Amino acid sequence: WVDHEVVTKYKLPEIVLEASTTTTSIESLQEITTGDELRVLDGANMVERTAGTVTTTGEVVSFAPLSKGTNITLSNSNLRADKDGADGYTEANVYSSLQITAGDVYIEITATASAEGSGATIIGISEVNTNQSILLGNLADEYSYLDTGLKRTNATSVAYGASYTTGDIIGVRYNHSSGALTFYKNGVSQGVAYTLTPETDVYVGVTQYFTTNAVTANFGATAFAHPVSGTVALGLVYQAPITATSLPSTKAYFNKTID
Repeated sequence: WVDHEVVTKYKLPEIVLEASTTTTSIESLQEITTGDELRVLDGANMVERTAGTVTTTGEVVSFAPLSKGTNITLSNSNLRADKDGADGYTEANVYSSLQITAGDVYIEITATASAEGSGATIIGISEVNTNQSILLGNLADEYSYLDTGLKRTNATSVAYGASYTTGDIIGVRYNHSSGALTFYKNGVSQGVAYTLTPETDVYVGVTQYFTTNAVTANFGATAFAHPVSGTVALGLVYQAPITATSLPSTKAYFNKTID
């Protein structure tokens, strides 16, 4: 992967591709054809993605407007979520626009406005993105870190880590291969909170209780405040094989190993 780099243009029906091929042994370049296994790096956002498999990976990951409660308002390119309406946990959840389906993923969520020790802000992951009836962590397939320092799943809260409040940055690290979920407070690991069944797909989720609550997410579009070695941002993880027939009808950049 490090000895040579060759850049060549190929043409498929209605698609012009710029293929950047890096390998330790290059004897000849092969044209990209139907059935080839490729990894695509979006030229506009520099986000590695699998076109045709995950429909949102060509975009910067954000909170999903279609996966939020009616008491949540999104702004700042859907990266900030404010709690509106009445206080309470109903219709108060919001989820990431993309699932974690591979990799050792890390993202950060800042408690833009919170209330320490009240359970007003709850950050975690969920296997579904449709629960709007109760706080994140009440279902068996939800796993969360409360601002009180407790962790919660299946409606049971137990002691876990430090409390957090306005201005604190909570890191969420989920290793899809091992199922390990770890939370960080301002760059300090709080330890493994839960271990899910390996290769469980999840969304990042947030619950907010008070109308004064707000959070701001960084899914990797900008540099993390407290990067964690060995992890990747949510938008950079999708490296599964794709086929030429599923490519988008836009210019893209491809990494392809030549045997």
